[in-house]
Amino acid sequence: MKKVIIAALAFTFATQTNVFAQKKFGHIDAAALVEAMPEKKKAQTDMEAYAKGMQEQLKIMSAEFDKKYQEYVAQEKSMTELVKGTKAKELEDLQNRIKDFQTKAQEDIGKKEQELMAPIIDKAKKAIEAVAKEKTIEYVIDSSAGLLLVKPESDDMLSAVKKHLNIQ
Repeated sequence: MKKVIIAALAFTFATQTNVFAQKKFGHIDAAALVEAMPEKKKAQTDMEAYAKGMQEQLKIMSAEFDKKYQEYVAQEKSMTELVKGTKAKELEDLQNRIKDFQTKAQEDIGKKEQELMAPIIDKAKKAIEAVAKEKTIEYVIDSSAGLLLVKPESDDMLSAVKKHLNIQ
């Protein structure tokens, strides 16, 4: 009985090893690929313009706050308690609006970046898939994260995918 179990395990191990030996692996630095794509440069320029617009609006709001605060400080001694409290509340409300704007602007910038990068990442993914299919590679590992301490023998697909996308 032991011989049958050992034989079965040996057979299973041998067939599994054979199956993995037949699989073809490839790796690519996907971040380097995306960086090399001309669409990435345009998306970066668009993002910078979008962020600059947000920064300009924030500057306007901050300047308004500074002006009102300076007026408050200059006139504080001549204000009644009611006026002083009302002006202080206005300053506090304006400060809260600025903080809310900053938070929403950061969220909008993140959404805009995702919106601009999604088609670029999709194009890169499709190119990687096309080259993998062309080279009959079944598994592609993204080496851009730097997590591969030891790489198995595999094809580096970066130059082939760049060629597929007509990138120098």
